[in-house]
Amino acid sequence: MKENFISMPIILKCITIHAVACFMFLVGSVVPHDNFSINGQSITYSEWWFSGAGFSAFIMGLFMPFAAWHILNKTKYSRHIYISMLFSSLSVPYLFYDQPNAVIYNLIITGIICWYLFGNKSAAAYFVSRT
Repeated sequence: MKENFISMPIILKCITIHAVACFMFLVGSVVPHDNFSINGQSITYSEWWFSGAGFSAFIMGLFMPFAAWHILNKTKYSRHIYISMLFSSLSVPYLFYDQPNAVIYNLIITGIICWYLFGNKSAAAYFVSRT
């Protein structure tokens, strides 16, 4: 896996590091503390979960490291898994909390990353050169 990480294009390295680091979202969401904030406003633990942010962070923290593992191992569907996890954690929770602007914004982000993973020549070459 170390060799695969070294051979990644720089943006793909950032995506992979982000996916691994998302584990902290899981920890931060399930361990109650008083340092939650949304749009700069301090909120309680229950407000964090009620707003949808807690669920989204939990899902992202649970599944994104799984997606990073697939990217690092260049599995056949690693890009699909990453995009599915990103979409699931960023967009789907906001559908349940009636926040269409957040869904649209997150779909745009997911679309840009999807374009990079599948459309960028150096990123596509990384996944084609399976070891």
